[in-house]
Amino acid sequence: MKATLEQSTTVSLREQIIAKAWSDPAFKAALVSNPKAALKQYFELDLPEEMKLIVAEEKKDQLMFVIPPSPSEYAQDLIVTEEAW
Repeated sequence: MKATLEQSTTVSLREQIIAKAWSDPAFKAALVSNPKAALKQYFELDLPEEMKLIVAEEKKDQLMFVIPPSPSEYAQDLIVTEEAW
């Protein structure tokens, strides 16, 4: 199954990955130990080399909360300098 980051299906890529991890212990182990390689092997998904991917298994007695970058961090990426031209 070839997947892309812009995939527009009724079931999101994230949901497909979670469902596969629930149903396939080998995939789940590979996903936790080497996420990029697992996504390439099972979903034919190539992530950029500079992108870091962290996969953690949430336990019944845990709640994980991810804090995204602040909007000001994104704003810095949008500033165009004279050198950029």
